[in-house]
Amino acid sequence: MRSAAGIEETRNESRNFYDALLEAFFKLNKDLFKGKRSEVVTRLSEKYNITKAWAYEVLKRLEEMGLIRIEPEKIVFRRR
Repeated sequence: MRSAAGIEETRNESRNFYDALLEAFFKLNKDLFKGKRSEVVTRLSEKYNITKAWAYEVLKRLEEMGLIRIEPEKIVFRRR
């Protein structure tokens, strides 16, 4: 049986992996993220066959990572 610390470490490693994957995806597909927030959410949901709620979660995660800033009228790219 795994300890709580071991489980938490695995979660952190998994999150780091998905963060890296999401960042790479973002850098390769910046054109998908141009336009109004609602347009970007629709474009992501249609292209990847996910719900709009999941598409918005992708945007929120990218914002948490510091790659974008979400505004109602546009997505602002941040420099790293």
